[in-house]
Amino acid sequence: MHTPIVGSKYSVIVSKENFDTVIAQNYVPQKVKINSFDIIPFAGKNDSYSSSDGNGFGVFSKISITFSDPANTTNYYEIGLKIKEAKQFERFILTKI
Repeated sequence: MHTPIVGSKYSVIVSKENFDTVIAQNYVPQKVKINSFDIIPFAGKNDSYSSSDGNGFGVFSKISITFSDPANTTNYYEIGLKIKEAKQFERFILTKI
């Protein structure tokens, strides 16, 4: 498996007899620095939420991420969240990143 290299341009060329050749190109942009990250484990409660076990808890967290978007560049962002540790507290789940 190939790991993309920042700043590199990649192309995919597909051809088949009796069909037009198709070319797609893209490049790997520089990483964007995260300026701040904050999590509020218990940001509120959604009373209309009904959990699968029927306890009716609909507590949600709030995550705030601030970063500097490079000017004059069309950018698309994907944000992934991975829970590294979860602890049971009363009937709520606390998460720590």
